[in-house]
Amino acid sequence: MIILRSALTILVITCFNVLHAQEQYVETIQLFGFDEGAAVIRSHSWEVLTKVHYNAVEDLFAASVPSGYVREYYIGFRKADNITSCSATGVQFRFYFSWSQRGGHEFNIGWDWGDLKEGRILWVKVPGTDAQVQAGSIPNGYWRIDARIPNSCSSTGVIFGVYAKAIDRVGGSQPSIVFNNEPVATSPLYSLGGIYDDRINLKDGRVGIGTTQPDTKLTVKGTIHSEEIKVDLSIPVPDYVFEENYSLVPLVELSDYLQSNKHRPDVPSAKSMEQAGVNVGEMNMLLLKKVEELTLYLIEQQKEIEILKEKINQSNDKN
Repeated sequence: MIILRSALTILVITCFNVLHAQEQYVETIQLFGFDEGAAVIRSHSWEVLTKVHYNAVEDLFAASVPSGYVREYYIGFRKADNITSCSATGVQFRFYFSWSQRGGHEFNIGWDWGDLKEGRILWVKVPGTDAQVQAGSIPNGYWRIDARIPNSCSSTGVIFGVYAKAIDRVGGSQPSIVFNNEPVATSPLYSLGGIYDDRINLKDGRVGIGTTQPDTKLTVKGTIHSEEIKVDLSIPVPDYVFEENYSLVPLVELSDYLQSNKHRPDVPSAKSMEQAGVNVGEMNMLLLKKVEELTLYLIEQQKEIEILKEKINQSNDKN
């Protein structure tokens, strides 16, 4: 019995060594993730996943292929959480040759990502990009990875990292190429520090804090605490109010306007500001303009007061 066990052990070790000798790990390269944030894939149309254009997959790995081996290429995806299943295909991916504006090989991963849990990586064997360029007569080989949600799903796919890996195998093979030449992808939402609304979100060159839909270069849903804010002005500073040809609205007309409109001329109404918000730089210049106009009104009134005082003094002198 002892001899039989020893023989079985030697056989297992021998088989392992033979199999291991037929497979050599080359290298793993990270293409996307960490400081770039998580990519939140929510659209049924293609969205850009990796932000950078890469050289041929074949050129990413410097080690030469041993004689008798075939190099196989894999793309790995690290997801953010367990995604509710709604389709057998799961998140769909494709190579996209951006400089040539041509789609490449399309592939997918199931929603359950095999039996992998959140934070782990699932590897999918893919054809090399040089092979895709040759098969599709693509002029330029710079590529990226796009992603989308299947039409039958309403879930969100959150990708924390994308990796490329090469393995040299005796008897290795390349998968068949399935080309996808659908329209150019749009930019997805990139989330820093998590995937929720209170994180920092990037979309189409805009930053959102507390919102996943930034509509300006920086959109903040909440209060900003700062020691100082500097605003570059896109409108003129209203010192033109003090030019000789500047006309003030007569106070009688101003009074009538205020009675009818309940706000000063040039100043938006309360309802307008509540609906559209306030442009800080424009409003500050508008308020400065009104302060300068008030200064002119005071100067005119002071002149009238001086004239009246002079007339009173002259009348007193006569008496």
